[in-house]
Amino acid sequence: YKTDQSSASDNNIVRRNAIWNTPEGIFAVGQTDIDNNVIFNCDYGINVRNYGGWGMNDLYIRNNTIYHCNTTCLRLDDWNIATGEMVCINNACYQDTITASAIQAPDGIGPGYVAYNRHYGQSQVTGSTLGNHPSQEFINPNPVPGTINLYPKSNATLLNTGTQSYNAPDDDFNLLSRPYGSYWDVGAYEWRGLNNPGWQIQEGFKEILIGVEEDNVSENLSGLYVPTILRQGYRLENLSKNELMIIYNVSGRKIRTIYPHSVINNLSSGVYFYRIENRDNKQMICGKIIVF
Repeated sequence: YKTDQSSASDNNIVRRNAIWNTPEGIFAVGQTDIDNNVIFNCDYGINVRNYGGWGMNDLYIRNNTIYHCNTTCLRLDDWNIATGEMVCINNACYQDTITASAIQAPDGIGPGYVAYNRHYGQSQVTGSTLGNHPSQEFINPNPVPGTINLYPKSNATLLNTGTQSYNAPDDDFNLLSRPYGSYWDVGAYEWRGLNNPGWQIQEGFKEILIGVEEDNVSENLSGLYVPTILRQGYRLENLSKNELMIIYNVSGRKIRTIYPHSVINNLSSGVYFYRIENRDNKQMICGKIIVF
C-alpha cells in the first residue's frame, strides 16, 4: 500500500505487469510508482484512496493501459487531501461504450498533477483527452488472455501525445526504449511498427525479448551470478545470509526455497524460473534456469 519512507526514491514499484479478472487490478495509497502495466477485465483497473487514514503522498501513475473494467478504469479517490507529489500522466483508460466510466475523481485532484491521459468513456478529470473507440486504437481489444492485444494501431490517438515530465518511464511494457517517435506515447506500449514486437498476454510467465534484460539489481545482491544451465548439485556459494532463492516451475507454482550455501538438487530436468531476494532491502532479481 505504501512504504512510510521519507523519500519518493524509496517508493514501491509496480511495473510491467499484465493483470486481469480481479476486483482491483492495482490498489495503492501512496509512495508507489505504477508504470507500464496492462490491466483489463477488472472491476477497478487502478484504484487509489486514503485507506485506513494512512495519508496519500508521492504516488506516480504513469503510462498504464487500462481497458474494459466493470466500474471504472482509473479511480483517484481522496486526492483533495493528498500531500507531496501526486502524478497521473500518459495513461490510456478505455471502455467499450462512451457512457461507461473511464476515469473517476470524486473529490477532485487537489494538489495532484493529472495530464496527458487518454480515455474513451466518461472522465471526471480535465487532464485527459477523449480518444477514439478501442477498435480504432488497439490491434485487438478482445479481453481474453491469449487473444487480447492492446498494442496501439499506427493511426491511434495515443501516439506521440504523451509527456516526458515527472520521470515518465524511458521504456515500455516490452522493455523497449521510449520515445520511439518525437514524444512519449500514451499507454503501456511505445509504438515501433505495425505489429506488437513483444509478448502475447496470456496465462503464465511473461516473456522478454531476446537481447533485452530486466532491471539489473544484481550488483546489490552480492554481485550474484547464476548460470543459465545448472547441473544437479549446484551450490549457491555467493548468496549472502540475508538472501534466498525461490524456484518456480513453468506453471508459476513455487517448488523450492534455496538458502545460502544450499545445493540445488532433486529437481526434474527442465526449465524453471527463480527469484532471488534480499530480506533486508527487499531488492530482487529474476531469471530462468535449465536444470539437467
